[in-house]
Amino acid sequence: MKPCILCVDDESLNLRVLVGILQDVYDVKIAKNGVQALKVLESNAVDLILMDIMMPEMDGIEACQRIKSTPEWAEIPLLFITAKSSPVDEEQALREGGDDFVSKPFHARPLMARIATQLKLRQARLEVQESNLQLQSANEMLQLARKDLEYRNENLNLLVEKRVGQIQKMQQASVTIMMSLAETRDGITGNHIKRTQKYVQAIAKRLAQCSRFSALLDDEKIMMMTQAAPLHDIGKIAIPDSILMKPGKLTDEEFEQMKTHTQIGYDIVHKAHEIVDDDA
Repeated sequence: MKPCILCVDDESLNLRVLVGILQDVYDVKIAKNGVQALKVLESNAVDLILMDIMMPEMDGIEACQRIKSTPEWAEIPLLFITAKSSPVDEEQALREGGDDFVSKPFHARPLMARIATQLKLRQARLEVQESNLQLQSANEMLQLARKDLEYRNENLNLLVEKRVGQIQKMQQASVTIMMSLAETRDGITGNHIKRTQKYVQAIAKRLAQCSRFSALLDDEKIMMMTQAAPLHDIGKIAIPDSILMKPGKLTDEEFEQMKTHTQIGYDIVHKAHEIVDDDA
């Protein structure tokens, strides 16, 4: 589509001259004063305005002020074409919002060049505005993506924490079951297991205060040691009742068999550890 140019002049001869110069290249609209020009702008998409200054009802300066103060028209290039050619007139026209100033009488070729230049500048401004809008839209999408990622990470962290909590409960349940197995074999051993757990925790916390062990014993490791402590006598479940429950002194042979509960306990825990490592 041809760019649309609005020519505003109260002299019919001037309008015919402008139309004759422009009509082969541009879609031309005409108005005879500022009031008519505003009505044309309300119903047409205009790309550039050629405006006379001295006109009845509303002169070019006032029309320019109205146009430049209206957001949807403010970016339309406006060239004054007028017989008022003094430097003062030109300064006022440009100060009030005009983009260029052409004195009458004018020559067609320089006028066409000025129009082409202003249209190129307008197109460049529109492209910059479009790029800014696209950049703003991209930034908004990026912000939404970041918020979505943050939301997903928060949910993932909650799920991980929940799963870790479930695993810890399962681990504690497994330890409790093993403790119960030992307690069913020997009531004294059950109480001994609880006391040992407290001893391990107290000793580990005290060692953590020493510079030699502080780097090795953080809160997580102390918690793991405390939870695992009850398993130290789990090997007794493999000791025969005749030895484990014997009220009197053990024979040398029985005592040697009793001492094997440490290796048996190690083998049980080690096997469980290998299963966990295989699953990981």
